[in-house]
Amino acid sequence: MTMGELRARYLGLMRNCLTGLVYDDPPFAFAVEVGPRPFDRATRQIGMDRPSQAHSMIGQRRMLQLQRAAEFVIERGVPGDFIKTGMRRGGACIMLRAVLEAWGVTDRHVWLADSFAGLPRPVPWRGRARQRWKALYTARQGGGPAHGTYGRRSLCESCLPRKW
Repeated sequence: MTMGELRARYLGLMRNCLTGLVYDDPPFAFAVEVGPRPFDRATRQIGMDRPSQAHSMIGQRRMLQLQRAAEFVIERGVPGDFIKTGMRRGGACIMLRAVLEAWGVTDRHVWLADSFAGLPRPVPWRGRARQRWKALYTARQGGGPAHGTYGRRSLCESCLPRKW
């Protein structure tokens, strides 16, 4: 097996783990829904659901595009670091770090930019929109899930988010 094949397998496994495809992670159920929704691989591929546990919500296709874009930059020697602006769970940032690791790149960094303070307080809307906003707001309290994600992943110990 060549180095390129090993790299492709490793990054494919990372994509599957980060998007929840490897363990059929069911989508997040909003407070207005009754019971959990079943896992749908096609929907997850295109990123049209909200995984309940996966580290990324961008879907398999966008994750692959992110990987290809990073590899394009590395292969052509374009200078500079990577930045991810706005994040929820941090899966895309972890993928960028995995690409750098797989390619043996040590002179680039992955910068993370987010308020790390969660969403603003819900506005007094009525009905379903208010319930969904409240469910998302509640899920983001405590600095957001990304803080815990980075602390548990040795791949990203050097890219822990910092408040400025």
